[in-house]
Amino acid sequence: MKSLFLSIAFIMSLFPCGVCAEGSDDYVSIGLGVYDSFRALDIYDHQNFATTDFRLEYRADSADLFWGIAPHVSLEYTGEDSFWGGAGLYRDFYVTDQFIITPNVAVGAYNQGSSDLDLGGTLEFRNQIEFTYEMENDWRLGASIGHISNAGTGDDNPGTEIINIYYHIPVGRVF
Repeated sequence: MKSLFLSIAFIMSLFPCGVCAEGSDDYVSIGLGVYDSFRALDIYDHQNFATTDFRLEYRADSADLFWGIAPHVSLEYTGEDSFWGGAGLYRDFYVTDQFIITPNVAVGAYNQGSSDLDLGGTLEFRNQIEFTYEMENDWRLGASIGHISNAGTGDDNPGTEIINIYYHIPVGRVF
């Protein structure tokens, strides 16, 4: 799964910037979802560590680094006191004037909290793809699927998938 997200992000970064947003705002993003969602659906290994996932992110569209790629900072907290905080890169691809696909990658630190799901280390990587609808006032509503794992840097690497609903608030329009 991780390789798929990295491949998509790399391939999309090669497209011309004509599909990037012009004059984009920075966004404060709020997410709510299901942590360890694939195990909750019993897709593999018949274990269930599922819990609620809460997210708060800052996406800095105004800090376009190159080819429309911009930085983000993300905090993630689960209903079992697990915590992941990190930073990474993302890029918005406008499929239409209002429909956006956003791949992103990040590296961060993880604390297991009271969860029984041990991700195998403190250093964890998150890969995600998001599908978003942008409203006329530039506020956005989207859904994402992501994967967090240590990418083989630990002795054990179970990883986890997260499904989220996002609400993106344009900073320049509100604050």
